[in-house]
Amino acid sequence: MIESRKREKKADKFAFFANKNVLINIVAANMFLVLEYIFVSKNLTGSNFGKFLAVLLFFNLIAAVLYLLSRMGRNAAVKEDESKASVNEMRDTPVIMESSIKELFGKINNSKDGIHSLIEAGNNIERAMHEMAKGIQQQADDISKIMYKAVDVSENVNQAGAASQNINSISDGMLARVESGISKIEMMYSKMHTLNSAVSESLSAVSILRDSMKDITGFLELISGIADQTNLLALNAAIEAARAGESGRGFAVVADEIRKLAIQSDNAAKEIASKLENMSGKISTAYTEAEKGFQAVGEGNKIIEDIKGYFESYRKDAENSQKEIFNAGMSFDSVRSGFGMMYNRIESVASISEQSAASTQEVLASIENQNGILNLIDGSFKELERLGDELKKIYDK
Repeated sequence: MIESRKREKKADKFAFFANKNVLINIVAANMFLVLEYIFVSKNLTGSNFGKFLAVLLFFNLIAAVLYLLSRMGRNAAVKEDESKASVNEMRDTPVIMESSIKELFGKINNSKDGIHSLIEAGNNIERAMHEMAKGIQQQADDISKIMYKAVDVSENVNQAGAASQNINSISDGMLARVESGISKIEMMYSKMHTLNSAVSESLSAVSILRDSMKDITGFLELISGIADQTNLLALNAAIEAARAGESGRGFAVVADEIRKLAIQSDNAAKEIASKLENMSGKISTAYTEAEKGFQAVGEGNKIIEDIKGYFESYRKDAENSQKEIFNAGMSFDSVRSGFGMMYNRIESVASISEQSAASTQEVLASIENQNGILNLIDGSFKELERLGDELKKIYDK
């Protein structure tokens, strides 16, 4: 009875290494680490997650080793007490220890295999992240090239917009000159209309004068006929006076004077008729020229109307061209605004790409750090394996 109590007290020394207590402590520690990682805000970045995962894995591996050692320690304590009670049990203790050590190192080997798998997965992830970083960098370079091209295109659009504004200014000047030309043509048309009226009145006056000259020529012919008749009458009177002798001498003198007056009247009428005929030719020429002038003025009016119509058409075309140029300028403004928005978006995408590249580099550094930690853990397992081999050699002796 006393011996049994001593054994219980001896076993109580290893109560800390009881399986249940060890498991409770491991679970509590894991919960504490997870809660600490969650509630510390700076740990929520991608660069600290790999460290946390490596620490948590390493802690659980150590806990597993402690768990196995606790089992070994407890079994060893029990076997030690039993060895004091029985020599046969004492002989069996090395066998049990060897079995426990084999079990421990079997689990260590399994854990080592898991670590190797993690290392291989980490290496694969690292290679993938390298490729991703390379792709993101290539994307950033391509976006930079696109930005340069967008700047060039935007400059070309600005130059085209400036050229459009210059063309619009030139078009305004041309339209103003066309309006001035139309105004001058309208003034010329008004002057030609006045000239047409004056030429028409002159033509009418020349026509009336020509008709009057015809009437005067008729009157002169009548006077010339009367003078001829008077001359004949005076000649007959002179003959009759000569027949009358001395008594008709006075009548003969009068008849001779009448004949002379008739001859003078006839000569004057013929001279006037000659002058009137000359004037009539000039009047006819003036009438012909006036008629030609009237026709020329009419043709000039027609030409001016055609020129006015041409300028009206040109003004309409210039107004349409001005509208098209204005619309083109508005389109250039819209394109320039669109290029500005596109450039801002490309710049935003470039900034995001740069941030993604930086984040990828941070994650890559974290993965490399994690792989380094896993390699250290793998080295620790190799050291444990070496120590286990040495321990086995000691037991074999």
